[in-house]
Amino acid sequence: MYTSIVLPPCDRVCLVFRSLLYLTCAAPEIPEAVRAQLRVGGRIVAPIGTTTQTLVEATNTEDGLDRQTHGGVLFVPMEGGDGR
Repeated sequence: MYTSIVLPPCDRVCLVFRSLLYLTCAAPEIPEAVRAQLRVGGRIVAPIGTTTQTLVEATNTEDGLDRQTHGGVLFVPMEGGDGR
C-alpha cells in the first residue's frame, strides 16, 4: 500500500501534523499509512476517488474513521502504492 508515506517523528513542533492532515492528491481511499500516523481525535481532509472524486473530512477514532463528505472535487491522482 502507501508504505512510503511517512510523517516526521512527533515532537512539539510537528504535533499539529498529527492533529490535522490535508491531502492535495486523490487516492481511491484514505491510505492506511496516513491514517495510522494521525492521532485519535485528529482529522484528515482528502479528495477520495478515481474518476469521480469527493472531498472527505474524517476524524480518526479508536474504531476507525468517522467520515463526512463535502461534495465533488477534482485533484491530481496520488502516485505510487495503490494510487493507481
